[in-house]
Amino acid sequence: MREDEKRLAASLNLAYQPLAESRPAAAELFAWLSTLPAGLEPPMVVAIFGPDTPYLVADLREYALVAPRQDRLELPPPMRWYAEHKLETTVPRERQLELLERTLGALEAFMAACYKQLGKPGADAVIAASLREEANLAALVERFERLHAAAPNRSSLSGPRGNALEPGAHPRRHLGGGHCAGCARA
Repeated sequence: MREDEKRLAASLNLAYQPLAESRPAAAELFAWLSTLPAGLEPPMVVAIFGPDTPYLVADLREYALVAPRQDRLELPPPMRWYAEHKLETTVPRERQLELLERTLGALEAFMAACYKQLGKPGADAVIAASLREEANLAALVERFERLHAAAPNRSSLSGPRGNALEPGAHPRRHLGGGHCAGCARA
């Protein structure tokens, strides 16, 4: 680890450690946000983390671990780097799979609502949302592939329609799409 990375990790530890000890669910939310480069809309965060989400977000803001935006919950790149380390070291694989399933379900519901607006006033916002969420979907695919590579015969992720994502399956199928370009090359 470089010296500047050590300093960054030390300063983030000062905020993260007390949070992890007093509010582990908020620490888990912080860690999970590392998988979402475009952040999340507040309703999607609630769909993933449940009715206590406003309290969890307030905790993250109190500890200065999220950007102070109201329209999206996201981490700046240095925070994402740190949060990803925390995700890898503190959130069990099965819980990550559960969060992945919930996130895909929230993303699916969000995009379905957005697509109803295509061809109507405000369609530009729908297109912008689609582009933002495409970055998140690509990151979720990468997370699934990492989790699958870590234990290829133990995938328990299933979609809201009951379609199991078995080895060789792909999270994009959860949203009704095909495989990504990376899978098409494989």
